[in-house]
Amino acid sequence: MKNLSLCFLLLTSFILTAQKNDYSIELDGTDDMITVLNSPVIDSIGDTDFSYHLWFKKKSTDIVTVPSEYLIDRDSNSAGFWSRLEADGKVRSIIDEGSNANQIYSNASFYDDNWHYIAIVVDFSNGSYKVYIDAILNDSATMTINTSKINVHDNLNIGGVESNGTKARLFKGKLDDIAFWNKALTSAEITQYMNCPPTGAEIA
Repeated sequence: MKNLSLCFLLLTSFILTAQKNDYSIELDGTDDMITVLNSPVIDSIGDTDFSYHLWFKKKSTDIVTVPSEYLIDRDSNSAGFWSRLEADGKVRSIIDEGSNANQIYSNASFYDDNWHYIAIVVDFSNGSYKVYIDAILNDSATMTINTSKINVHDNLNIGGVESNGTKARLFKGKLDDIAFWNKALTSAEITQYMNCPPTGAEIA
């Protein structure tokens, strides 16, 4: 049994954390995933600028055989946001309002048996959408999404998706230090949190 803690910090961040050692979250790709039930804190994601980051590790032998394996998912009827590992081993992140979507990609494949740190920054204020891998900006897009249409009032899924009680697109690998923020993190903050995981009290 893996040790797992989930902290909700109103107006700051919430963190799902398990150190990158024997206590990291290991998902088997068969029936494992984490569902964080909707709550006032979860429901606030998407109301304004937000960011999320996590560590993940994928074995070179665990090639994605379905179209994709989901790292993060919060959507309903194609509106919302998600990050997933594609069959080519690259990370693809999408933010979607149903009729309009923005997407960004990593520029490398991650079937390498190493830990990697991914950070997604959704900056409605400045109209930008960015993905950082290991604290290096990999891709960015101009934001064309209406914030009121991506807050889907649904559960947050980690390591897969769920529809009508059926699990799908399950991630096989390890996850760690999953955190969400109600602000657009800067590149300096992303580097800082990659090197020293946040405690949840970083934002006043």
